[in-house]
Amino acid sequence: RASNAVHLVAVLALSGAGIHVLLDLASAAWTPLGVTGVGLASVTSQLIVACLLTVTLRTRGLWMGSPATGRTPSAWRQSAGAVGVLAARSSALGGAAIAMTSTAVGISPTTGAAHQVTYQFWLLVVMVVEGWKSAAQILVSATTTTPERLRIESTLMRFSVCLGLGAGLTMEALSSVIIDAMSADPAVAHTARSIWTLSAASLLVGAVAYTRDGIEFGRGTYTPNLLRTLVGTSVWLLGAVATYVTEDVRLIWWAMFGGLAVRAALPFGAFAYPARLRQRYPSNASMASRR
Repeated sequence: RASNAVHLVAVLALSGAGIHVLLDLASAAWTPLGVTGVGLASVTSQLIVACLLTVTLRTRGLWMGSPATGRTPSAWRQSAGAVGVLAARSSALGGAAIAMTSTAVGISPTTGAAHQVTYQFWLLVVMVVEGWKSAAQILVSATTTTPERLRIESTLMRFSVCLGLGAGLTMEALSSVIIDAMSADPAVAHTARSIWTLSAASLLVGAVAYTRDGIEFGRGTYTPNLLRTLVGTSVWLLGAVATYVTEDVRLIWWAMFGGLAVRAALPFGAFAYPARLRQRYPSNASMASRR
């Protein structure tokens, strides 16, 4: 993506999804592995795409240290700090999601299934929003002047509100169809309906939060984004604790809404950008001013 090879990213992602589905179907049709086969299909498809990605990067001269990229091994070592911050961000988000899911599953099989039905479709919509976040990152990182960057960021933020509204309304409109299709047990369907609207509402603020992530990634301000994300995930964890105490799964989704709202509402300057990191990973604005 940083090399503007967006088409390549899309092709590899779609290829991986296609391979994954085919392996899933083959496992179900021709082996007795059950859920183990599903796991093996996931691992195998990711390994295949990882190999294809590596070969393609080398072929196109995008691999680290290649003349086409101008990246030397020392430059990659300098980027390790940014990679570590992004890895910490992903770990925080993933860990909070696991905590919320395990709490729902621990209440009862019905509650766990209802939460999973809701969460899986919510995650599907979020992945669409994630694509928009990546586009925002590319657009911001391509700017060369501060006025241009501010204009693009303003446009992105306004559009994110429309995106969130559309995503939330779409999810709510499809509630009956999705819940009935994914819930064989009436009790699961009933519980899923009690939290579905909350999950749809969280997309309204979620689209803004994810767009801000893309803007901050485009700026190169990774550490402030991590700190803002940690504040949001702490709200998610509080929701998991409240659900554990009360056994009310709706509190998880109230916390989901609240955590995303906090991430969306905190101003860009809420966390100072450390001078040491600013020197190592300069933002577009500072690079443009140097030029």
